[in-house]
Amino acid sequence: MSEMTPTTLSLLAAADHDAKLLQLHADRTRVPAKLALDELEKQARVLVAEIEALALVEADLSAKRDQFEAEVSKAADRLGKIEKALAAATGGSAKDLSAMDAERSHLATMLSSLETSELEILEELDPLSEQLLAARVKFEEMVTTRTQLLAQRAEEEAAIDLAMEGEQTGRTEAIAALPADLAARYEQLSAKLKGPGAARLSASNCSGCYLEVPRVDIDRIRHLGADEFANCDECGRILVHLG
Repeated sequence: MSEMTPTTLSLLAAADHDAKLLQLHADRTRVPAKLALDELEKQARVLVAEIEALALVEADLSAKRDQFEAEVSKAADRLGKIEKALAAATGGSAKDLSAMDAERSHLATMLSSLETSELEILEELDPLSEQLLAARVKFEEMVTTRTQLLAQRAEEEAAIDLAMEGEQTGRTEAIAALPADLAARYEQLSAKLKGPGAARLSASNCSGCYLEVPRVDIDRIRHLGADEFANCDECGRILVHLG
């Protein structure tokens, strides 16, 4: 392998920095904390929908419970007055006493039915309220976890940003070391390809697109001057022949 010239070294350095920048850009979109956040927020949306559905059912059952409690209280109060009146009755017509006893019997039956219905509502409401409370506690835990993940994501992204700054500085220095026409040629290709504008000619393949370079082109490239460079016919990258 022939010794590489400063121009060749700078061209390869620029391409390497661009390749690393490309990788760092990709890494920044999928730092572990971001992926965890995406999953957490997806789970949180499902949980919020569950909480909203449970809250609606709880509100409906609570309203029914309150209604039964009011009816039970009203019936119990009326029954208490009737029983008190019957117990205190020392006279009065048999018809009136019979009517009062019939009302007492009706109220007792109605009260028993109301209390049974109220108990059924409570048996349904209590576990549902516990389920809703557990879901809300879980959501609060998710909020705490989210805050932690946001801080972690910021740290991970900051570390990548710092690495990108270093690569960008190295890239700028490598481009500055190239002849003006080669630098312009490289920059144009880098912008077009959104990545490295140069690639190594490895054996008979372009390391940029990994396609085989025709033998006739390889022979021509090998006869180029030390700082003369051909382009890959497939991807357009500047080909760097290492000897």
